[in-house]
Amino acid sequence: MTRIREMSRHFDLSTCSGAFRLGLLLGAGLSAALFSFVLWRSKRDTFRTGPPSKPTVTQSAGLLLFPVSGGSRSGIESGFRELRGDRRHEAVDIFADRGTPVLAVSDGSLARLSNSRQGGKGLYQRSATGEFCYYYAHFDRYADGLEQGRLLARGQIVGYVGSTGNASVNAPHLHFAVFRLAAGQRCAEGKPVDPFPLFEPMEE
Repeated sequence: MTRIREMSRHFDLSTCSGAFRLGLLLGAGLSAALFSFVLWRSKRDTFRTGPPSKPTVTQSAGLLLFPVSGGSRSGIESGFRELRGDRRHEAVDIFADRGTPVLAVSDGSLARLSNSRQGGKGLYQRSATGEFCYYYAHFDRYADGLEQGRLLARGQIVGYVGSTGNASVNAPHLHFAVFRLAAGQRCAEGKPVDPFPLFEPMEE
């Protein structure tokens, strides 16, 4: 303000010209002060919170490969919610000819080979992030060379469509389920997630 008073002495305030020039100086001074305040505030907030974090890409943001090449998608959009006795299915059944290759839907690791009364021959695969587990069931047979802990690549053959377990011998299909895992959970302990919206769309 002292500087402004000194500069005002060089203007004749009784004239429009002097008043106009003084107004310009006052406006410039206020603009500079406002700009300095905004710059200081921005630097202070950056110091407090750090730079904006980069978005992380997780499996939940991606799409899964459809696990049966040439398998039917007809009707599977409602398969997750279907009632099977007193429980919900919480999976999708993908029908295809017996012996049709079953493909890994994503990169990950083979958590466990299974052979149960209900699911027959199948396997559990953990996603690369560990956030999800994928369950494939009713294989006619496994692909060669599978073992627990082995890394699986998206599109790799992991088995072949069949009807082992409680599946009808006249309706070979892949039972496919997705589980979201909390820290330390095993695959079968995870929360079921509807697989249908996770599949990548069919090519036209």
